[in-house]
Amino acid sequence: MAIGWSFESGTSESLIYDSLIQSKNVKDFKKIQGVKFFLTNLMIAISFLLGGFLFKIDVRLPYIMTAIMIFIALIIASTFEEPKRTLPKKSHFIHIKESIKFLFTHDYLRSLVLFSVVITTAVVLSYFLNQPYFRLIGLPVEMFGVVLGISSILIAIISKYAYKIEGRLGEKTLMYLFPILIILSYGLMGIFSFNFAFIFYYFLSFSDGLNRPILSDYFNKHIKSYNRATVLSVKSALTNLSFIIFAPVAGYLSDTISLQTTFIIIAISVLILALILLVNIFKKR
Repeated sequence: MAIGWSFESGTSESLIYDSLIQSKNVKDFKKIQGVKFFLTNLMIAISFLLGGFLFKIDVRLPYIMTAIMIFIALIIASTFEEPKRTLPKKSHFIHIKESIKFLFTHDYLRSLVLFSVVITTAVVLSYFLNQPYFRLIGLPVEMFGVVLGISSILIAIISKYAYKIEGRLGEKTLMYLFPILIILSYGLMGIFSFNFAFIFYYFLSFSDGLNRPILSDYFNKHIKSYNRATVLSVKSALTNLSFIIFAPVAGYLSDTISLQTTFIIIAISVLILALILLVNIFKKR
């Protein structure tokens, strides 16, 4: 599954964006990405709600259903038509090297990617820290799937209308809103531990739903078609590397200090890093 996911990294996004360039509909990319994340998270929500029931019937049933869905996705993928691209006649190694160099020498794109790495790492860390927090506040185990299902529904809805929200708030306000929502979520969960404190987790859901389609559009506007998939894959690799580094740190802190103190540390870290990167992003515009 990890190998399959790594092949998908950057590929689907590049396929959609370049197809829209070819059809002269690239202005609709944010909207289409929003719909993609809407459908993805809607299915995740359904999985959260049904997974437990399927597991009770047969422990193998969730895996069987997942395999069926992946097979359906394979059939759909076989119908795709790749957009025409002018590819440089260079070795794959040189192409990767030049794509990495492009990313790290493009001041705006580099800052934007690092900003995305900070935001995404903070959001993904919550996927692994949410259940310990739910146990801490006394949420019944049978309600975990419901709470996380609602989170996925919120992400789905926000993703679908993210382009409209950006139209109302503007790029700069929205960019500052991404980390503010994350800081609020971790900060409030770090302070409060009453039974319904899980509602603070939904600030993360709002940030996640907003940033994915919007940041995806900002990246692609500054990347050429011939190395789009490679640059986007490098971005994903940096995000995964960040998670590899900081996930064990977060786990160690939550075990040795406390989970809520770890949340406060994450909130402060996001505040400092996001602020530095946002100042640099808007300076380089």
